[in-house]
Amino acid sequence: MPGPSLGYNVIAGPEWERVLVALGREDALLPGALRDQIVDDAEELANVTRGRVLGLPTPANAGHTGLRAKVAAGVHVERQGTGGVRVQTSMPTRSEGIIPRGLDRPKGWRHPLFGDKNHWFSNPGYDWFLSTFQNAEKPIEADLKHVLERAASRIADAGGARI
Repeated sequence: MPGPSLGYNVIAGPEWERVLVALGREDALLPGALRDQIVDDAEELANVTRGRVLGLPTPANAGHTGLRAKVAAGVHVERQGTGGVRVQTSMPTRSEGIIPRGLDRPKGWRHPLFGDKNHWFSNPGYDWFLSTFQNAEKPIEADLKHVLERAASRIADAGGARI
């Protein structure tokens, strides 16, 4: 026959139920909150690229053709799958498709002057698009961490704990 035993009972109190409810709520809301944050960050970066292309210099002898405004208008954010986004550029016509990439390359691009294939013009390239995203990882990571921290805080608050 076994001897006397020593035990300790843990009984969940009402705070446990509140935590379970909060966990369920966060489980439902958190994926959307993370997606929304990613989209917000991507939109912010897209706005930076639009501003950068609009601020590019024009050659001294060139008139304003609205080219930079067309490129800026073509920058958009596209949702990808369950949580990703893609920031890309597009142009109104297929023949203009190289312009955003040409503007972003150091060597620029060449094109016929106003469609005249006997006269070619070289446009300089600038660093306006890809470089915008080179150091974006850390701020996006910090924003996603804040979303998670707010969720953890709401769960802890439901149970009466502070984190």
